[in-house]
Amino acid sequence: MTTRMRKPMAYVLALLLAVLPAVPARAQPTAEESCAGTPPTLEHTDLSASRRPVVLVHGWAGERMTETATILQEKLGSRVSTFTFDYGPWSLHWASNEHIAPCLAIYITKVAKAHKDVRGDGKVVVVAHSMGGLALRYAMSWIPAGTVLEVITLGTPHLGSPWGGPDVAPLYEKALTLLGKEKPPDASGGHCLAWHEKGAPLLGDCGPLPPYLPAGVTVTQVAGDITVDRSLFGFTMYSLPLSTDGIVPVTSAHGYATSGDGGASPPGRATVRSRTQPCRADFAKLHETAALATFAPTVAFDYLTMQDLQRGSQTPTVMGLAFAAMFIASCGHKKQLADPKTTDQIVEVIKAMPPPFIDTSEVRFDGIGEFTLALTATDLRARGYVNKGNQYQGQNAACVRYAREGQPLGFSVESASGRVLAISNSAGVKALHTQVGNIRVNSTLSELRTAFAGHQIEEHLDHDFGQGSNGVIVNGPNGAIAFSLADAPSADYVSGRAAITYLNGVGLRGHAPTSAEDGC
Repeated sequence: MTTRMRKPMAYVLALLLAVLPAVPARAQPTAEESCAGTPPTLEHTDLSASRRPVVLVHGWAGERMTETATILQEKLGSRVSTFTFDYGPWSLHWASNEHIAPCLAIYITKVAKAHKDVRGDGKVVVVAHSMGGLALRYAMSWIPAGTVLEVITLGTPHLGSPWGGPDVAPLYEKALTLLGKEKPPDASGGHCLAWHEKGAPLLGDCGPLPPYLPAGVTVTQVAGDITVDRSLFGFTMYSLPLSTDGIVPVTSAHGYATSGDGGASPPGRATVRSRTQPCRADFAKLHETAALATFAPTVAFDYLTMQDLQRGSQTPTVMGLAFAAMFIASCGHKKQLADPKTTDQIVEVIKAMPPPFIDTSEVRFDGIGEFTLALTATDLRARGYVNKGNQYQGQNAACVRYAREGQPLGFSVESASGRVLAISNSAGVKALHTQVGNIRVNSTLSELRTAFAGHQIEEHLDHDFGQGSNGVIVNGPNGAIAFSLADAPSADYVSGRAAITYLNGVGLRGHAPTSAEDGC
């Protein structure tokens, strides 16, 4: 082809490239597409809008954090509902593995949806131990923005661990594969947890560094800090501050803010808090444990060990001392999961959070304490309410009534889901009033119309509210409330002078209790 012909062809190709649409970049696969095997399911759905969902994620070579969840549930009571994500069979894999990060994203998203289904705000707190904190960082790319409210990490090696890498971890992994753990086909978690300087990349076959959490997510990082005491005849002669929980140094457990690519800071105005849980180990006990672990530091080596600690060197003596201490110190890497003081740190953080947001535009009445439409049959039974059945179909009806002796409120409950459909003011309590406008007994229809001007108001003024009475139903985004009206001349209804005689109750849309219906 001549030069004369090539130039026009070049012009044509340039023109085609200019006018042809660009090929869109391939979208990231969804969590469902990326999660290997069967997607995780929730172990329970015992949620209410007023309880903050807390998801616990275990670490490398770990198991479901059931004990920690039980402790938090006992200490926080009705503040939280705890869930435990488990990837035990694959816990030797690296945090970004297809069995871990995308499956964790699915699990957290399901917890959030379950909270929204009971009219909660769907915001989740995550408590992650060790590598679980890194798994969450990888998982966040699949989790809808705004879902994770706060992250609490326990001993998470943001900068790796001296026990990670190709030297020591594989020996432990080989032993665990004999006990049923799946052998990683590629880079293992222990291999990828190698110590790395701030911002330095992971080992070559481990992929990119864990991404930072989105702006707006608060991070509280808790580190265990063991001090070994050397005693003689019951008196402490001197102490060796290890600055580690036995596996993860304090600098790594507190290293989130400098763990990004190249040491870059987290995005936005990230809120990162650091907490340390100190504990002490008695050397007399430690010496026995260290001997069993083939590391037997003696007094002769203490001076050298202290020098290594001051230099920050992870020598065999220092690592042996730390490893042995981990098994007897309360804040050690494994023992911290059930340590009262460490779990108190988690409790303090959660207690300082605002309660779950419940839409204040919901149409409901006050004066009944904690009783709201967010309750479930489980909540009612815990408060002494019993299933009174349905007057037509008995206790096995699709909708039943819960009541308690001596209590003025009745609850209409959907049997299949256990959700409360309506709360009836069965005894006609006169002290009740609405959140919006403070509407109560003897308030006028005109006052009600003004207070709820932004809501849909159904006025039943033709003796069609039940049992030949008149009334009003106000519909809001999350429910409806019913009011009975006094019998009055038609002019009083038109002008709004007619008075409210009592609040019948509140229910979901279509379930507001009237003079004839209880909300079922």
